[in-house]
Amino acid sequence: MAENKFLKIDRDSFPYIFMKNVDIPLKTYEKGILRCNVYLPKDASPFGSMTYPVIATYGPWELDTMSRGTSEAFFDVIEWASEQEWSSSKVALLGISYYAGTQWRVAARQPKGLSAIIPWEGMSDYYRDRTSGGTTVFSQISTECPVEPLENGAMIPSKETPHPEALVSNRRDQTKDTAAHKYMDEEYYKSRNFDLSSIQVPLLSVANWTSIVLLDAFLKDNDYDGWKSGQQPRVNVCLRKGDCGVDDPERELNFPSRAESDWPIPDTQSTPDAPSPTEIDLFVTLRKLDAEGKEVFYTGTMGDPVPIAKGWLRTSLRKVNANHPFHQDILPYRDYFSSDVQPVKEGEKYGG
Repeated sequence: MAENKFLKIDRDSFPYIFMKNVDIPLKTYEKGILRCNVYLPKDASPFGSMTYPVIATYGPWELDTMSRGTSEAFFDVIEWASEQEWSSSKVALLGISYYAGTQWRVAARQPKGLSAIIPWEGMSDYYRDRTSGGTTVFSQISTECPVEPLENGAMIPSKETPHPEALVSNRRDQTKDTAAHKYMDEEYYKSRNFDLSSIQVPLLSVANWTSIVLLDAFLKDNDYDGWKSGQQPRVNVCLRKGDCGVDDPERELNFPSRAESDWPIPDTQSTPDAPSPTEIDLFVTLRKLDAEGKEVFYTGTMGDPVPIAKGWLRTSLRKVNANHPFHQDILPYRDYFSSDVQPVKEGEKYGG
C-alpha cells in the first residue's frame, strides 16, 4: 500500500493517543481505501504492550448513505480493527440514529471480530422505519444527515470541492428516491434490506418509552385520567386551516375544534366535488388533553413536544400477512409489495 501522507499521530496533546487519517483497505466487496481516526490508551501497542477491545462507529461518508456499499465497507472496517496490533480482536459497535442503523446492516453480514452491538434509536427496516411505511411520502421528510456532505461532498469545502451541479449529479437524493419507489419489493429497497435472523452477536437495542395513560387504564386498571369513564371524548375534530407556525402548540389551539361521541360523526353530509378516489391516506394522532382541554405533550427524541403516538397508512397497502412470524394482532405485519395493492372502492366499508 502506498505511503499515507495524511496520517498524523499525536501522543502528547490528549490523555490518549490520537491517530488521524489511518488507512483502512477495502478488499472484500470492492477495492479502495477508507480513512478513520483512532483513539488509543497511552499503553496500547505499538506504543505500549497492551491490547484493548475496540468500540467502532461508522458515519455517513458516501453519496448514497443508505446504500448496500456502506455496510459492505463497514464489514471491512470491523475485520480490519479486529486484526490491528492494539486490538484484542473483539469489536463492538455503538451509536445513535444513523450510527445505530448501520450496525444492524453490517452485523447481518457477520464480519470476523464483531462481538456485540448497541444501536440507540436506530432503524432496522429502511422502508418501514424511515421512508414510507406504506403511506404517502411527506415533502418535509428528507435526509437530515449529513447536511455538509450533501452540499459539499466533504465535511469541509475546499478548492478541490466539485461544482454543485457535479455534486448533485453524483449523489442520490433520498427524498426523490422515496417518492419514486413506492413498494417494498422494488430493487431499490431489496438492496437495502437484510435478514435480522442473520445477526448472531449479542445486542442491546435502546429506544424511548414514555408514560402513556391509555396503557395504564386498560392494562393496569389505573384509570386516573378518565379514559374508561368517558371523560375523554371518543372523537375530537379539529379544522386545521391556515398556518399555525412550527412547534407552536398554543397557536394550534386557535384552530376550531369540538368533541364528538361517535364516528362517523352523526349528521355528516358528504358533498363529493371530484371523482371517487381509489386511494386514501390515513393519518391518526393520539393526543392527551388535561382537564382544561389543553394538550399534554411528551418529549420526543429531538427534545421536541410530541403527542402520545402517530400512525399513518396508505389504504391500498393495507393487506396484512398474518402468517409472518413478526405478525401480532396488536401490531399487524404488512409486506407492502406491489402485488398486494388493493384500491379502495366507493360505497364499500373497510375494517371493523
